[in-house]
Amino acid sequence: MMQLIVVLFFAFLGCALAGGPNVGKRTYGGYQVFRLKPGNQKGLDLLVDWFKNERDGIDFWRPPKSLEDSVDIQVEPDFLDTVKKELASANIKVKLLFGDLGKTIEKERQENSKQWKSGLSTFKYQAYHRLTEIQTWLDDIAATCPSNLNCDVTSIGKTYEQREMKMIRIGEVGLSNKPAIWIDCGIHAREWISPATCVYTIYRFITDFTRGYSRVTSLLRKFDFYIMPNANPDGYEYSWNMNRMWRKTVTPQYDLGSPCIGVDPNRNWDYQWMAAGASSNPCSDGYGGRSAFSEVETQAMSNFVYANRATIKAFISLHSYGQMFLTPWGVGSALPADYTELYRVASAAATELKAMYGTTYRIGSITTLLYDAAGGSIDWTKAVAGIKYSMAYELRDTGTYGFMLPASQILSTAKETYASLQRLAEEIQV
Repeated sequence: MMQLIVVLFFAFLGCALAGGPNVGKRTYGGYQVFRLKPGNQKGLDLLVDWFKNERDGIDFWRPPKSLEDSVDIQVEPDFLDTVKKELASANIKVKLLFGDLGKTIEKERQENSKQWKSGLSTFKYQAYHRLTEIQTWLDDIAATCPSNLNCDVTSIGKTYEQREMKMIRIGEVGLSNKPAIWIDCGIHAREWISPATCVYTIYRFITDFTRGYSRVTSLLRKFDFYIMPNANPDGYEYSWNMNRMWRKTVTPQYDLGSPCIGVDPNRNWDYQWMAAGASSNPCSDGYGGRSAFSEVETQAMSNFVYANRATIKAFISLHSYGQMFLTPWGVGSALPADYTELYRVASAAATELKAMYGTTYRIGSITTLLYDAAGGSIDWTKAVAGIKYSMAYELRDTGTYGFMLPASQILSTAKETYASLQRLAEEIQV
């Protein structure tokens, strides 16, 4: 009886403190976002300490890496004075990115709450959309797909809150057991540009094939593309309804004695799980979960990929932000034995991307360009599923807007990424 009381108490406390499913929206009024530039080792050490020890009142949008790399942090109003004083004492340069994050979020919601239309030609691709809108659109285009093109929409499983995990297979009708390329988006809920880019990619593959564009018809004759616009449906909905900066799933952790919910689904894969760069604190954005594949979302994705590992030749995950091509590994300094080949393909894709609008991407392993991040999807797909070309994009931008990339940049981001994905598919060796 006492154990039940404790669990119920933490469930109530979780809703009050951690933005649980039954609490009102977090508005972020008065929250500020800063870009920091550590001028010396003392400043860098301070930021690393804050990041590793999960300093209260701070959310790292872009964690510390080196003296040359900038750091982006979101600070709660009650901690602003203290944080600013400590930054000043460490001689860290500070640039204000958002003076009131809440106002930016509210403006974004108003811009994306206007009436929408489904259908391939009438969907509003220059706006961010709710999960139900995206999934309805998927079903609609599957029903109107050209007879010589497969546009099969299936669900590979259900989320914790029983939402469908929908995926579309696009490829020319004809050959069976074609090599395939997997593309997933939105595994981190707050990275809205990622699902928007996946949606646009689906639209362009279908319309370009219908128009007879030779580049696309050749690709869809050679490959099937498995595209999942949202790999974290519960978290994505939560980011719309409750907390715009939400990153994780929404599974309760109350039975662990924690007041918090959710697991980082890109720290939950069963390869070097919890080895480094993931948190054991259920309240952390980087919480790796109570066990590898504890989340039904990562179970569903990994089960599908593993079952189709013989035909899936590339596994591509779209994230934001930072403008990077990331390769394994997410732990340690070692590179894959075939890193030279991965770099060649990523370099060709980056060149194609840059040719459209001049957007520059860096290329390197997760640990080289970012930080330790064990339990990520691309490490598992390469090491366990044996998928050679396992890579991730970090989409726009480099920090001016970060996770709040304006809707006005959706189309340019999506167009350059679509071109890049085509080049990547052309370059891989199958």
